[in-house]
Amino acid sequence: MRPNIPILIAKGTALEIMNIETVENPLPPAAIEDILMQQNKIGYAPYITNLDIANALLTESTAPIIPLIMKNTKEATNTNSFRIEGTAVLKKDKLVGYLNDRETRGLEWVIGNIRLGAIVLPGIKTGSLTTLVIDSYSKINPILKGNDITIEIDVKNKANIREMTDDLDMMKNPEIMDELNEIQNKIIKTEIEEAINSAQKNLKQDVFGFDQAIYRKYPKEWKKIKDKWSEEFPRCIVKVNVHSNIERPGSLNKSIK
Repeated sequence: MRPNIPILIAKGTALEIMNIETVENPLPPAAIEDILMQQNKIGYAPYITNLDIANALLTESTAPIIPLIMKNTKEATNTNSFRIEGTAVLKKDKLVGYLNDRETRGLEWVIGNIRLGAIVLPGIKTGSLTTLVIDSYSKINPILKGNDITIEIDVKNKANIREMTDDLDMMKNPEIMDELNEIQNKIIKTEIEEAINSAQKNLKQDVFGFDQAIYRKYPKEWKKIKDKWSEEFPRCIVKVNVHSNIERPGSLNKSIK
């Protein structure tokens, strides 16, 4: 078997997914992979191969994750379709629960996988504004002090303004960009904190690779922690810092008057 074959878990039955047909022809595996890759770019599903699963099982302390595929029940006009979003979380080879799409994007922010994605910001005045993330970077920094384990997560992202309904003159009021950056920081931080909360309190599984970060920085200390990591992970203190850099547009056509 090739080591780079993407793996998905069907929420429902695999037969239900495989029996879905498009108007033209039965659903080809290539179509599934194309949608999976797109969802991975915007952060709503991880792209996981059989090699990733094997590596996660070898670490023992990092929970394996697999994207979810399911029959589409959201689109009332086309129920004969599928969607890929969310994450199945395993403990070794057993399914223990799920992360929803927002929590999955929080996870993807932490591990630095988001390369593209739209974020809708509530407007400073009365409308709204959409940014397009064009790059992101994350760093996980563990700090061991006594019996306490603190995980500092720093996420940086770069974005452009895609469309807006607010009447904002950014050239006359450059401080508006600072406000928009702060709004985006809070939105991303909330997504990350939702993922952390679900992983620590509900699933009790380290899906972020905190274990590997501790091992790299504190190899000696990790030897003492690794056998009880499942108990230590839910007690970790996690601090999240987000820095957004939304570029000021030179010229902008509003999509909605």
